[in-house]
Amino acid sequence: MLNQRNLLIAGVAGGAIALVVVGAHKAMMRRIINRPPVAIAAVYAAPEAQGSPVLSVLASAVQHAQGSPDAVLSVLDSPAVGLNMSVGPEKGALLDRLVTERAPRVVVEFGAYYGYSAVRLGRLLKDDAVLYSIEVDPVCAAISSKIVEYAGLADRVRVVVGSAATVLPRLRDAHGVSRIDLLFIDHDKEAYIPDLRAAERLGLLPAGSLVVADNMSMATEYLKTVQADAKYESQLHQFRVPLFAGLGFQDGVLVSKRLA
Repeated sequence: MLNQRNLLIAGVAGGAIALVVVGAHKAMMRRIINRPPVAIAAVYAAPEAQGSPVLSVLASAVQHAQGSPDAVLSVLDSPAVGLNMSVGPEKGALLDRLVTERAPRVVVEFGAYYGYSAVRLGRLLKDDAVLYSIEVDPVCAAISSKIVEYAGLADRVRVVVGSAATVLPRLRDAHGVSRIDLLFIDHDKEAYIPDLRAAERLGLLPAGSLVVADNMSMATEYLKTVQADAKYESQLHQFRVPLFAGLGFQDGVLVSKRLA
């Protein structure tokens, strides 16, 4: 997930490219997501839902992919959707491999956005595993929860509203989380280092824990700091991230194993 909340999302509607400022649609999304449960068709027929690429994503997921995590990911990855601030299939394949190889029992992610990475990670978890997706923006958290629900993963993925600094102590003290096996960091780039240190201070990242951080092209201070940290053994995985109309940028994912 990119850092700026007001970046343009490219979408396609009726064959035409539509550019929408995410921040401008937050009030509208709040009105829809916070409504009492009603028929999905009624939600998407609401006047304020018209023209929203985000809600179009949800509608497509409901109509064509409900109960299938891979189908939901396919919808979210579609160029026609243009949800370019998600992890995406290339980086997602790295996450898939790490989860499959390590079979973590407790996964925590900082930054839910619209639920892509929660579905990506959650679909590969064992039956006794759990993913806590921490999102400070209540609108994004609500949408992410819906995406997780549509994917059929609500039994193992829990979206928690709040900052990592406030939620992590609750996970430890009220939910019995004594360690994080895999931590995925993909939120406010300036919060990468403080929130990593918060998890360390709480004793949630013992030896063997894996920390995976996205967007190293922007979180450069985190990259330098963790690569130089003797507590971690780190490897940088580089990707070219596509945007739209043939545009893209170089980015990286830092995978760090806690040694001591």
